[in-house]
Amino acid sequence: AVLEGADYRTALEEYHRAIGNVVVRPEAAAGHTCWLLVSNPVNADIVRRRGVWGNNKARPIGQMSPGDPVILYIRGEKRIAAWGLVGGAPYEDHNLIWPDGVYPYRIPVTFLGVPQVSVPMKPLVPRLRFIRPDVGTAWGTYLQTSQRTIPSEDFVVLRDAIDGARLPSSN
Repeated sequence: AVLEGADYRTALEEYHRAIGNVVVRPEAAAGHTCWLLVSNPVNADIVRRRGVWGNNKARPIGQMSPGDPVILYIRGEKRIAAWGLVGGAPYEDHNLIWPDGVYPYRIPVTFLGVPQVSVPMKPLVPRLRFIRPDVGTAWGTYLQTSQRTIPSEDFVVLRDAIDGARLPSSN
């Protein structure tokens, strides 16, 4: 019952934010490859709950390293849903945990920032370096992949937006 209580969840969220602020400062993020993980809503929920990212291809997963910062983006909804860190080495597992595929090449992810409501991406697009400023409404074309690298500065923008959504209202 304690683990389900609001006080516990709030304390755990503050603990994760504190860890994230120490571990993933802008200068620390610059020392790692930052990743945008792109998923549909159902799979994104499974990724968050299970703490594992999967891909059909070994190469993208093999490029990820423990400590790499990640942002979870939900395609279709055009929202960011969490941020965290790669939590271990890549591995292969053929057990079905996602309803639309096996995604056998996997890597553990520890999510440190999960807002109660996912954050719209559109208002953040003008501040992101990996999206060219002249694309207008076609910015979603940059997200037509399962995962991609992003500059550390973009990771910080997205992480801060997620953390801002997690803060209680000051009203």
